[in-house]
Amino acid sequence: MIEFSHIIYEIVIWLFLLYSAAVFLIYAWIGIYAFGAVVRYKNENTFTDYSIIAANPNAPVFSLIAPAYNEGMTIVDNVRSLLSLYYHNLEIIIVNDGSKDDSMEKLIQAYELESVSFFVQGDIETKPTRGIYKSKNPAFKKLIVVDKENGGKADALNVGVNISSGEYIVCIDVDCILEQDAVLRLAKPFLEQTDKKVIACGGVIRLANNCKIENGKVTDVNIPKTWLGRSQALEYIRAFVLGRMAWSRASGLILISGAFGAFDRSIVLACGGYDRNTVGEDMELVVRMRRYMEEKKEPYEVVNIPDPLCWTEVPETKDILKKQRNRWMRGTMETLWKHRKLMFNPNYGKLGMVSLPYWFFFEFLGPLVEFSGIIIFFIFLILGIVNWPFFMVLFALVISTGILYSIYAILVDLISRQVYTKRKDFLTLIFTAVIEPFYFHPVVVKAGVKGFVDYFKKSHAWGEMTRQGFSQEDKNLPWKKRVVAIFKLGLRQWGVFAVVFLFLFLLGVLAEWGWYRYNFKTFDTFLLIKSLFVNNILFVFQIIFGMGILYLILNFIKEKWAKTLIIILCTAIVVVQYVLFLYFFESHNILGADILYYSKDEMKQILQASGMLNTKNIALMCLLIVGIFIPFWFAAKSSFKSFYIGAITLVIGLSAFFIPKDTLFSLEAKNENEFEQKAGQSKWAYFLTSNTENFISDHPEISDLINGSETLAADPEMLNQAFPFWRKEKTKDFLGAYLNQAATAPNLVFITVEGLGHAYSSPNGYVGNFTPFIDSLAGESLYWEFNLSSSGRTFGAIPTLTGSLPFGKNGFLEIEKTPEHFNLFNILKKNGFETGFYYGGNSSFDRMREFLEYSKVDHIIDQQLFKAPYRKLPQNNGESWGYEDQAIFGKMLEVQKMQNQPYFNMLLTLSTHNPFLINNSKYYEQLFDKRLQSGQISASQKKWALENRKQLVSVLNLDDALQKFFENYKKRQDFNNTIFVITGDHSMPEIPFETKIDRYHVPLIIYSPLLKEAKRFKKRVSHFDLAPSILAYYRTNYKLHTPSSVAWIGKGLTNDDEDNNEETPLMETKDKLIDYVYRKYHFVDNQLFELQPNLDEDLINNESAKNDMTKRFNLFKAKNNRFHSSKKLLPDSVVSNFMNKKIPKP
Repeated sequence: MIEFSHIIYEIVIWLFLLYSAAVFLIYAWIGIYAFGAVVRYKNENTFTDYSIIAANPNAPVFSLIAPAYNEGMTIVDNVRSLLSLYYHNLEIIIVNDGSKDDSMEKLIQAYELESVSFFVQGDIETKPTRGIYKSKNPAFKKLIVVDKENGGKADALNVGVNISSGEYIVCIDVDCILEQDAVLRLAKPFLEQTDKKVIACGGVIRLANNCKIENGKVTDVNIPKTWLGRSQALEYIRAFVLGRMAWSRASGLILISGAFGAFDRSIVLACGGYDRNTVGEDMELVVRMRRYMEEKKEPYEVVNIPDPLCWTEVPETKDILKKQRNRWMRGTMETLWKHRKLMFNPNYGKLGMVSLPYWFFFEFLGPLVEFSGIIIFFIFLILGIVNWPFFMVLFALVISTGILYSIYAILVDLISRQVYTKRKDFLTLIFTAVIEPFYFHPVVVKAGVKGFVDYFKKSHAWGEMTRQGFSQEDKNLPWKKRVVAIFKLGLRQWGVFAVVFLFLFLLGVLAEWGWYRYNFKTFDTFLLIKSLFVNNILFVFQIIFGMGILYLILNFIKEKWAKTLIIILCTAIVVVQYVLFLYFFESHNILGADILYYSKDEMKQILQASGMLNTKNIALMCLLIVGIFIPFWFAAKSSFKSFYIGAITLVIGLSAFFIPKDTLFSLEAKNENEFEQKAGQSKWAYFLTSNTENFISDHPEISDLINGSETLAADPEMLNQAFPFWRKEKTKDFLGAYLNQAATAPNLVFITVEGLGHAYSSPNGYVGNFTPFIDSLAGESLYWEFNLSSSGRTFGAIPTLTGSLPFGKNGFLEIEKTPEHFNLFNILKKNGFETGFYYGGNSSFDRMREFLEYSKVDHIIDQQLFKAPYRKLPQNNGESWGYEDQAIFGKMLEVQKMQNQPYFNMLLTLSTHNPFLINNSKYYEQLFDKRLQSGQISASQKKWALENRKQLVSVLNLDDALQKFFENYKKRQDFNNTIFVITGDHSMPEIPFETKIDRYHVPLIIYSPLLKEAKRFKKRVSHFDLAPSILAYYRTNYKLHTPSSVAWIGKGLTNDDEDNNEETPLMETKDKLIDYVYRKYHFVDNQLFELQPNLDEDLINNESAKNDMTKRFNLFKAKNNRFHSSKKLLPDSVVSNFMNKKIPKP
């Protein structure tokens, strides 16, 4: 076995070495040849006066074709930019490809267009044209606009080719930015052609990402901001400055970029224009044009010039990049397949003998070879036959060669026409060359492999044709007949699965018997095979019945789901069958539920001691999985002509549940020992039965589940399932590292701002920063920009911030009798703190007072206790929400006396509540206007601000009130020993949310004169994390007594580099618990969003992640429902024992 492995190893290594050597030689030739081409072009064009071409009325006519689809936002400016190009005989054709927006209306209005009769010269078949328009204004005489039915980019370009009258056509993307002299420089090779006809010409494409663009011109060139964009900038330099120039010089170029390229119109027409049935129409057209010229035996060339003529935007997200490269791979494959007969055909010269073979072996096979190399490496690693010194040398050589090639491309670019002139950009490109093989290249390889797979899915998806034929033939059947037809189809398909599964499972039984027969010579092999067969045949038919019913049910919902699930299940069952009998062979015990009671280390020791855990067995297992998966994969592509086989397997399967084994076969006990009896048992049947019984014994509430009661999955932190949130308190001290030690326990002040959303309290918010003081305070504080509130309204703020408490059915505060629990108020009060709550409204609102009274808060200050000179908010229809924020802050400073006893106060503001009526509104409106003119609000933010003026004026009022509060607080002696926590209870729903998560996106600021340093955290946290961290701080640094067990949802604040595995349930309103955040996902109303680092989110279609989120959310809701039913978070004795404990005063 080892000898054979080494032979395979040597063969594979030599194949990869030969391929690598060929790649090295090809790219060395490209580098040298491209350098010569660039130098020659530079020397020949140094003194070229392009103004002569521009002013020459006899210069050839160029028709610039720009297809457009739903470009209404920018089309007028884009066309204006094209009209400003320097070239006398230029015809600009805009093809509106059936846009659904107002593109045509804008063009007609902006350029005074009118429908005209027009002689169409070309005859390429296209979608119908609705009209052809020209301008009544002589200033726009170059412009032709074509309105047509939607047919795709290739079809739109073909319409432009038909309409055009120029000798040459220039095809561009309408959103690309052209240099003013782009057409002039592109025209020069056509004007200089002699005996060889120039049939196509391209230029260098540069990246517009992060460049400054004014009036359709790039005025300031910058390298992209993201490493993904920078890697593509480097890639484009390699491709255009080296690759295209080398192949152009060698007369082997077969690709002109679809973003910008010029073609001989007569050849394009003769070839039939762009192919509408390929995703790589640009490459395919060039190959077809070259093929046409080769077959005509006419001399020609396809050239590329090193001038940067066009600027385009490239993807800067991995998802979009992968889709782009996926499309490129499929386009390459379509072109190579369509023109496969040219490959190695000497009748097509360099095209057939050099260009296409190069694209096949290196551009197409390159990613596949690299991917297969990774797979083979891991196989060799498992087999333990990797020559590590050789591997490390080869790996270093490959990586260093790629880096040096990229750096060489950058240096050659300096000679051609450097666009990245800044020293910083140049050094960034060099650094990008170093990291690109590890960051960017794997993404491109993966996308290429995915494109390869997708190509065959599209071209050979014959497995789905049966369903399509059915739906086309019988879609109008009555529902009963339709159900019967789907059922029969399912049986036909299931029959194939059942036969393959039965064969592979019984093959495993035969392998088990042969294994025993080979290793245990004393076995009665005849009795053993009968026992194995009977026990397993009954089990396998029972499984076939269960999976068959499951398949038929899923097939009614979605055929793909049914097939995918069955492939996975069947493969897993057959593979596990081998694992189970091999385990029995090694341990002489049938594996059952006992697997649950082995620790990881114990299992590892058992497997290693038995010799089962080795690289050889792991490799064999991988091969086994692949070998079993493949037949099921093919089975998914087929179906029987009759449904009877599938029906028969189900009938036999159902009968297997009622057939006693003893009636079929009886063994004589005297001829068998226990080991032989166990050997004859079905290992799978035992494993399944054992674990089922164990599950039932561990979960007596399963009967409740049948009756509709919810069950809770095992949770190692849960102390008692009757109290699902009750757990040991083990929050680590996070804040202590950032705060200086004080002589006495610091005071604590929570400021909870009504509706303080991130969108308008941060420069990064989409509305802009309208809290300048809060923003400046954040710069001196511990600041979490990506913090989530627990609810979409105020009802969840107090329980969450002070107690990290669950919601219950309608919010914790709505529970009629407040459940026994711990919160900051009662814990700190027990430790000698004076406590207070300050609110300008009615504290009975949302049952806040009941919560506060339960917590025995010393000072509950609401609107009933405010008097002059404090002012209420202006009335609206005779009603006022209560007292303004200035009053709340002032009242707190009045009531809270300076003393030796520490205190904890919570302030809940009110002024930023709808209807946003405030005192001194004119003053704050002036501040708002000044804010807009400050230059700190962008144009897009200004638009948002003007639409929400009233709300933001109230925010400025709050910010000003908070600033004065701090100014007055600083005059007090206790200021220096106080910790302030500032956050919002939720975002204003009155300001529209860009994303669903914006409702909960609020800032979190912890400020204190005790702070050692300010720090901005990037990690996502929530209000649930605050109370645990506050108490951990006081417990660790000031020896405060805190409960040993709690019922908190949050686990506390942590550093950015620690994993964020916490769940964050979010309750939008009192009757909507539909949001759930876990890791990078936001699950809301059965939709799954992926959260970005800045808390933006994108709707995604990831069934696996969605299922996981659904499961986690359901578990939380089950816990929450159990709490709501019992109205108990933890045993009453836990709270009473703590509260009755004698604790020394701080």
